[in-house]
Amino acid sequence: MENLWQVSQESWEVTGDFTCDSDKIYVLSSNTELKIIEGPAIVTHTLDISIDNLVEMTWLQIEEKLIFITTSSIISYEPSSKDCINEGEMTCRISSARWSPNQELLALFLENGSLFLQNTDLEVVKTIQTGLNHPASISWRNDSKFFQICGKYEDGYKVLTLDNKGNLLPSTVVSDKSGPVQSVCDMNSLLSSPKISWHSSLIAGIHNNKIILWEKNGLKHEEFNTLNTPIDLSFNTDGKILAVFTNQGLELYIKNNYKWYLKQFFSLCSKFSWGEDFLIIQGKKLEKIMLYTSFNINQDKVVVIDGLNIHLTDFSKGILPPPMSHAIYKISSPVKALWVGIDEIFIVNDKVIEIIKGHEKFVGTVDLICKIDDKIYASVMNKLYEILEKQLVLIEEYDRNIGKLVQYKQKPMVELDDGRVYVNEEMISKFPCFCPSFGVLELGKGPEIVGLASNTLYFGTKAWTSGCTSLLIQNSFLFFTKKNAPYDVLYIFHFSDLPWEKPLPDPSNEHFYSRSIEKTCLIVSQGTLALVLQHSRGNLEGISPRLLTLHQVRTLIHQQKYEESFKLLRKHKIDLNLLYDIDPDKFNIPLFISSIKKQEYFNLFLTSLKDTDSVNKYFHTQTRNFEGKTNKISEEFRKHLNPESHSLSILTTFAIKTPAEIDKALQWVQELKKNSPAKYHRAPHENSDEHGHKNHPEDAIKYLSWLVNPEKLYNVALGMYDLELTSDLAKYTQKDPKEYLPYLNSLKNLSEVQMKYQINMDLKNHSKALEELVQGGLEYRDQALSLIKTHKLYHKGLQLLQGKDVLLTVAESLTNSDYPLQAAALFEACEEYYKARDLYANCEEWELAVKMGKLINEDLTETWSHKCAELGRFESAAFLSQNSDDEHLLIKYWVQAGKYKQAAICCKTKEGKDLLKSTLKNYANDLIGDLDKNFKTWTEKKTRLEFVQQNKRLMPESNKILNDETASMYSMDSSMSKMTQFSKKQKKKNRKIRKTAAKEGSMYEEDYLVDLLVTLRPDIAYLEKVENLCIGLIVVGEILIALELFRKVEEVKNVTYKPISTLKQQEFVGKFFESFPEVTRNEENESRLKDMFEKSTFLADGLASHKLPNFSSKLQGFFKAFA
Repeated sequence: MENLWQVSQESWEVTGDFTCDSDKIYVLSSNTELKIIEGPAIVTHTLDISIDNLVEMTWLQIEEKLIFITTSSIISYEPSSKDCINEGEMTCRISSARWSPNQELLALFLENGSLFLQNTDLEVVKTIQTGLNHPASISWRNDSKFFQICGKYEDGYKVLTLDNKGNLLPSTVVSDKSGPVQSVCDMNSLLSSPKISWHSSLIAGIHNNKIILWEKNGLKHEEFNTLNTPIDLSFNTDGKILAVFTNQGLELYIKNNYKWYLKQFFSLCSKFSWGEDFLIIQGKKLEKIMLYTSFNINQDKVVVIDGLNIHLTDFSKGILPPPMSHAIYKISSPVKALWVGIDEIFIVNDKVIEIIKGHEKFVGTVDLICKIDDKIYASVMNKLYEILEKQLVLIEEYDRNIGKLVQYKQKPMVELDDGRVYVNEEMISKFPCFCPSFGVLELGKGPEIVGLASNTLYFGTKAWTSGCTSLLIQNSFLFFTKKNAPYDVLYIFHFSDLPWEKPLPDPSNEHFYSRSIEKTCLIVSQGTLALVLQHSRGNLEGISPRLLTLHQVRTLIHQQKYEESFKLLRKHKIDLNLLYDIDPDKFNIPLFISSIKKQEYFNLFLTSLKDTDSVNKYFHTQTRNFEGKTNKISEEFRKHLNPESHSLSILTTFAIKTPAEIDKALQWVQELKKNSPAKYHRAPHENSDEHGHKNHPEDAIKYLSWLVNPEKLYNVALGMYDLELTSDLAKYTQKDPKEYLPYLNSLKNLSEVQMKYQINMDLKNHSKALEELVQGGLEYRDQALSLIKTHKLYHKGLQLLQGKDVLLTVAESLTNSDYPLQAAALFEACEEYYKARDLYANCEEWELAVKMGKLINEDLTETWSHKCAELGRFESAAFLSQNSDDEHLLIKYWVQAGKYKQAAICCKTKEGKDLLKSTLKNYANDLIGDLDKNFKTWTEKKTRLEFVQQNKRLMPESNKILNDETASMYSMDSSMSKMTQFSKKQKKKNRKIRKTAAKEGSMYEEDYLVDLLVTLRPDIAYLEKVENLCIGLIVVGEILIALELFRKVEEVKNVTYKPISTLKQQEFVGKFFESFPEVTRNEENESRLKDMFEKSTFLADGLASHKLPNFSSKLQGFFKAFA
């Protein structure tokens, strides 16, 4: 499908045999004169040795010298030193010579049939007798591993295949006389010329006016006719172009879908040679031509050149794989340039400009041509012209040749062969090099030029990404393909998404900006919705990217073309919520209904509705709140639907609401049943919407049973007490008629109240059943009270019924529940004070219990006080005894409860105050003694820990983590970790470890000491106890003892409240924060890690936490006054 065009052309007035490297051309202008061309400069060298009868001329890149091979000798020349050396002479004439592509081996074929292989030092590696005769030619495969010789054999030409060591490879293919199998290795009649060329898997040769191609084993593969008689041929460096030198000029062919197309023709050509990325031809002068391939497209129309035929394919009519096409046009001579329009094609050849579907022919020829509106523009070399009345009128002249001519905003845009882009005389962008494929992006901040060259995509002057293989800018979209593994990737961006400053989207993620495609796929064209790709074999594939569809749908919805939008979304299986979400403010429901018309389409749209923003999912916009969208659209739809022809859609509007209004849907069915005519039996091909037939209730029930769970419909219909409708719906459930029919008949035999009660009880709708009983009157009151008690309908019962019996029923039900306090309140309201008193007492609501006792003339305060003390509820005991005359007992209770301030308040006599003071002083002295003892122990164990750790640091095993037999597996993900469960056997082992860990020298001693030191630190409960005791001491006037106790605790805290850890814990914590730098390193996280590590390596349970207590003393400021 691609056509071949020339980018630029340089020429020099020199002739002779030539060869080239990447940037220089070497021309042997005479026997003793060598011209070296580099850019515009030509340097002449005089050779000391005359070069006569030249066979091959090659520049060796590594050796940096020219090798001339004549019929009798090999001569080398170094341009830097100008040394010309005769490397050796042959006794027999040299017929053909060819260097391998990597320039490591030279193959020489002599007229006596001998083959010599030589290395770069021109030393003979191997000599072979081939049995072939003069004339002959040699061609290497592009990987330098194999080569073939084609030489005269009997009355024809035969081919031999050899490897780079000179070993002959025999062909296993034998020709068949009938013709299906033909081998150039054993049939000398297949070739008419010794000229061959090998690239990759195919070798090309000449047979009369045909080019035949075969494989390495000699098996003939394919053939094609040339325009003129072929003389020589050669593949370019990448094997995509086959140059055939004929008696009329040079023909360039490209293969596509197993057919070879003639793409370019150069007349007046006597010699040619391929460079790395250019072609050199010799005619009247030496020319260097840069070539590139591209698709010639205009919207859906693609033009393919094949010699004197122009193939036109219109993708809007269908995708035809080449070599097929919708139309073929004959032209007078090979194409030099062309332009594809909507209704016409301009073709430039060596004589005239032909217009297909036009009426004029312009005499003359140009390099490039383009039509913009009614104006025709053309370029010749570095000049831009407008064609007026068959004359070329100069518009602009540039300092470099014009390589591309395209349209931009009704003006011609040109790209020069050095990458600069102009619109008239203004340069708007510059690529680092010439980009054969480029285009303009109309972005918000202005136009941006995007180009593709050498597999690099350029965004203006900057390289955007590499590995790109094709580019297309069309209809406000940017498309490009990129090499990837295992598949290539197609990227699609709308202009509104550009510039794309993030990494290119991964095709494996959920989005529409990229997708995987077959390897080496190229973009051909983009029509309205389809994107056409060409595979490496040449066949075509049409795809419909979601992004194109979505933008087309958005355009249609803004134009309120709902029918087209709906069909596109339905065809491509895209969320129908977009019909509303794209433009919710302008969504026109009456117009939508009149456009769509079909009831099944309405149902499809309604059932797909969700209260989410689908635009955010597909277009990555800011999320909008669409809560209540489904309910809103349902209500509006129902107002504009025709009740006669759209009854099923009306049912849908009830079913999709949140919550679903199934009862209203069934009421609609009831109305249909009342007003329904006889059912109309239409033909299968008829559409009820088109003929305006009403939907029968049976159809409505059947549809609703498909839309909603039939079991749910059955229950709702039963709850509506419509037994006939319930029976109709039961047909679509899994219920057995032997069960539901007798059940419905039994309901008909009950009274109305009992029927409704029984239905609601069967549906487990107990609240509704209670309502029916209440509405039934006084005769059902006892049954209603029983129902309240059985099913705990307390709130509903209190709402519906009044009276003392209702309150008692509820209170008795709550007595043994989780709400005894509420039950006591109800008993109090019903004047059941005994029960209320007992319940209040159980809830420790002593004031209320005492109040109930007074109402029944009973005082159980003293009894309850002693009972609370026995249960350890000293605070409750003190509260009940607050009116007691026993001062000592009350002080005792408050002290035991730890409420020293309240105890001091209760001291009314001197004896009571003395008792409280002595008690608090003794308790404070005991605490001070305990603190001294624990602090001494802590200091000793801390010293021992430092000694143990110092010894461990000197041990070589100290750097290992989890190196003992008791370590369990653990896993960690970021800052979260999960401990493994210990078996019973492990727990038993841990108990043994506890006994031995305390011994000095034990392998677990360090872990034991760290856990002990953490345990000996005062915890929160201990600090709160000391705080309350200090307050009590202050109240009774013992400030100095309180100060001593407070300072002792502060001293212990200052020493013990420091991070403590084992060596392994320190190493583990350090490595964790190195491995997870995203986790904040602070005291809390370090403590959690130490706890986790200790439990995973020492003991599974019974360990103190490393987290330091966070306690703020209220007395800190008070005691500072005594400092």
